[in-house]
Amino acid sequence: MFLLLLLWSAATVRASAGTERYGDVTVSIGDADGPASFRGYVRHAVTLRNDGGVARRVTIRLPEHSYGGGDHLQSLSRTFSVEAGGTANAELLFPPLEVRGSGNAVVSIDGVRQRDAVPVSMRSGGHDAAPAGLLVSRTVDRETRSRLEAAKDAHNTAGGSPSTGGGFGGFGGGTDDVPLVTAEPIEQWSRSWLGYTGFSAVVVGENDLSRMPPSVAGGLRDWSLAGGQLVVVTDTEGERPMPPGWPRAAGSGDAAIGLGKVSWWGPEAPEREADAAAEAWIKDALAHGNAALRPLTAEQAERSFPVVEGLTTPVRGLVLLMLVFAVLIGPVNIGLLAYHKRRMWLLWTVPLGSAVFSVGVIAFAFLSEGVSPQARTQAVTYLDQTTREAVTIGMRGYYAPLTPGDGLRFPMSTRVVPQVVRQGWNDSGRGRSVDQTSGQHLTRGWVAARVPAHLELTDVSASRLRLDVEELPGGGIAVTNGLGVAVDNLRLASPKGQQFQLTGTLAPGAVETLAPAPAPSTHVAGGHVEMLRLRRWAAADLTFDDHPPAAGTYVANVASTPFVEDGLDGLAEHRIDVTILGRYAPATGGGG
Repeated sequence: MFLLLLLWSAATVRASAGTERYGDVTVSIGDADGPASFRGYVRHAVTLRNDGGVARRVTIRLPEHSYGGGDHLQSLSRTFSVEAGGTANAELLFPPLEVRGSGNAVVSIDGVRQRDAVPVSMRSGGHDAAPAGLLVSRTVDRETRSRLEAAKDAHNTAGGSPSTGGGFGGFGGGTDDVPLVTAEPIEQWSRSWLGYTGFSAVVVGENDLSRMPPSVAGGLRDWSLAGGQLVVVTDTEGERPMPPGWPRAAGSGDAAIGLGKVSWWGPEAPEREADAAAEAWIKDALAHGNAALRPLTAEQAERSFPVVEGLTTPVRGLVLLMLVFAVLIGPVNIGLLAYHKRRMWLLWTVPLGSAVFSVGVIAFAFLSEGVSPQARTQAVTYLDQTTREAVTIGMRGYYAPLTPGDGLRFPMSTRVVPQVVRQGWNDSGRGRSVDQTSGQHLTRGWVAARVPAHLELTDVSASRLRLDVEELPGGGIAVTNGLGVAVDNLRLASPKGQQFQLTGTLAPGAVETLAPAPAPSTHVAGGHVEMLRLRRWAAADLTFDDHPPAAGTYVANVASTPFVEDGLDGLAEHRIDVTILGRYAPATGGGG
């Protein structure tokens, strides 16, 4: 037991804070309060106190010095406004990229850089990170924590977490030890779901439910919607109290929420069953949390998900231009000058010809590709119309003839995972910068000229968009398109499981009566939700054509998406292939 508690203590992360005072302003930045994982953000809590009588704008940038080399996060910054005599509590959320540099944070107040930096202990995400871990509240009793630790050790001893996967391909192999983290008091937990993306499961005590602020409850709920598993440990029987909007259950068991679920561990199970349940839950949580573990390399991403079809260097055209230039600047130029007895003019005709040729090469490139960027998106959206929530998982690719001056922009509701994996220490790559003052502004290094860039995006947001479903007398189904985009190839299952389909196009706002569809010939264990949680889909097959929907759901293909932002203005072309998996509550009508 002593050794077990020692191991537990070693796995505990306490987010101590580095603090510096700059006149009337005090800045405290916590160390990373969770593991750095392949696909999870790393969170640093920030507390700013202004004891002066004037409002201040405080900018924090990490790291102070970046040592570069390969694909890495060069800097992350955020500007805060602190009222006179006020205190601001916020956080910095580092995307899953390696951070190579000093751990100090640079502070600027009202645009003036301060001399002293704030010491911060940082963790590096990306290639060398750990798989998704387990987050456990401090209020969870010692017996349950010991069971979790023992189950985790048994899992790691049996082979650990596979370092394979990826919704758009696969990468690597081997196993990794799963980190288990004891968190700070729940009042200090992240208010953004991105702060929990480094964990496959979160365990809280029953008392935490009444103590957690609404902002923390919202962050945990969004994380659960995106596939996270929340476990509530309770020592009482009967109905389990939950924050508003969360599923409820009586006794031990599970309840679905979006792509994730909530589990209750009550006192009903005997000790042996409880130990077995903990081990089974560890395996289940990690299987889902690490389903799409590692990102792809840039080459793998472009090979499996090309942004521009047939993108090649125009070798034939360039060779032809070079031959024309050689003939004109050589024999033709010399012959004409000799004929006119002006050979001295070679001193300026050759440089001028070279300049004209260079301009011609640049013009040829622009004429063949244009100057505007292009994008491609392939994604699946789980739209729960009963709760008005949408979860979108997909791949986004960009190709720009010129480097975008303003970078990319995404809201803080979107997880951005760049598809870059270092294969060796000498890999080429570039630094990337992020500013989180207003959303996620990916300022530099994310899209370079004439180099395809790929991002895996996961977005969790509220949505009132819907496909209104009406049950008609006689068992028919009529639908009204309230999704705001045209729908192609709709497949719908009635609440009783009867299959209906629409093979044409349903325009926005249009109403259509669906035709009966053949009975399903295939079965998917757990349905489409389970497919999404386990990433059982690939870039070339996101439509679920071979898997009919379950009762009370539908599958629709659309060529536009209102659920994820473009990220880049001025796109000349954006190829979009999105599948919507919808859950609906039907209305009953009186006619067709």
